[in-house]
Amino acid sequence: MNVDAERVDGLVGDNVTTPEPDVQTSWDDLGVVPEIQQALETQGITHPFPIQTLAIPIAVMGTDLMGQARTGTGKTLAFGISILQRTILEGDEGYEDLEMPRASRRPW
Repeated sequence: MNVDAERVDGLVGDNVTTPEPDVQTSWDDLGVVPEIQQALETQGITHPFPIQTLAIPIAVMGTDLMGQARTGTGKTLAFGISILQRTILEGDEGYEDLEMPRASRRPW
């Protein structure tokens, strides 16, 4: 597949900037568990980006979703947080019902 880089660059434009974090929304507002919030804050990530604010509540429910945002705006982190949030661990409600439990302790 040939991609015309100049054409693609022209579609993106030169004045596109990475959005600022959504300081109106907290990780707690999105239902992120305290352990994950603490890990994020340790890394200096104190507020979600807009794509995270939109994606995390949907992804945590296990619903299919599709999002589009510029590179570096936190898409991968949104999905990673959602995956960790949905992990059922030993001692959690529903753990005993799993046929093949995989996680035995929290990684943080």
